[in-house]
Amino acid sequence: LREKLGYEVFHAAGLPVPGVGWAHLKLTIEGEVKQQDLGLYVLIEQVDDNWIERKLGTDSADSVLMKPEGMAQWPYLGEDLQAYERYGIKEGEKNRRLMKRFVDFLRLLNDSERDAFSQQAGQYLDLENWAQYFAANTLLVNLDSMVAMTHNYYLLVDSADGLIKILPWDLNECFGLFTVGASPEDLVRWDIRRPWVMENKLLSLLFDQPEFRKRYDKALRE
Repeated sequence: LREKLGYEVFHAAGLPVPGVGWAHLKLTIEGEVKQQDLGLYVLIEQVDDNWIERKLGTDSADSVLMKPEGMAQWPYLGEDLQAYERYGIKEGEKNRRLMKRFVDFLRLLNDSERDAFSQQAGQYLDLENWAQYFAANTLLVNLDSMVAMTHNYYLLVDSADGLIKILPWDLNECFGLFTVGASPEDLVRWDIRRPWVMENKLLSLLFDQPEFRKRYDKALRE
């Protein structure tokens, strides 16, 4: 139910999400087991190139899809595109134009002053998408994501507009099930002004921008 309802909230916020269904499984092993009831299992649609084209359209067909794991920060690793395999590239690794845009953004994130980042972030990030993502993630108190851990999200460098989008994944611990040591009372009062736990330069810079906060507040209200 968390997976189903969680993705419905992200969808209501305006993000493309995987389909969610269920399977009632029964096991038969000839000569040993007949129709053993294994129960109800959740089915989550796979996020891949087919999903991207179906959800976002043919203009997004050659997008770069990444699933970073274990990365509290997003480091700039130089100009060699092969070095960025550690970002968990799933689709579009041969699209050098989009990979170069992602690398340029990482350089901006890591090497620029706050004012320069604020002025240029919208050239690389789909700020509307990021505001929608964090609005839904905050209301769901979904801490098993980039706000408190280092996984459970996808990045998409969209070939349609060249902008970096964030997509939700693995919502089985939303609605405050994953507490990172906080009490249920703390999670009920989860801070919508600073909806992340661990130090994260990208989120600090984003939420420091008045324009991004306006987008985020609007998405929360909606």
